[in-house]
Amino acid sequence: MYEVRFSINISKKRYLEIYRSPAYQVVVKSHNGQHIQFPAKYLNSFVTPSGIIGNFRILYSEANKFLRMEKI
Repeated sequence: MYEVRFSINISKKRYLEIYRSPAYQVVVKSHNGQHIQFPAKYLNSFVTPSGIIGNFRILYSEANKFLRMEKI
């Protein structure tokens, strides 16, 4: 298992625009400089009235499959 860590600060309004778009992908720059892309739905449980703000990590299996996302 390995992980990618990143920070995000996005308003609730902007997140909903992304989520409702046909492509609904989020692209972030990880703490080590790598750009990662993932479906916006992975952030659904982290939406607050202020939006999505904080540090997160995505855990992947050895086969490079998404396992889960956590706020850290």
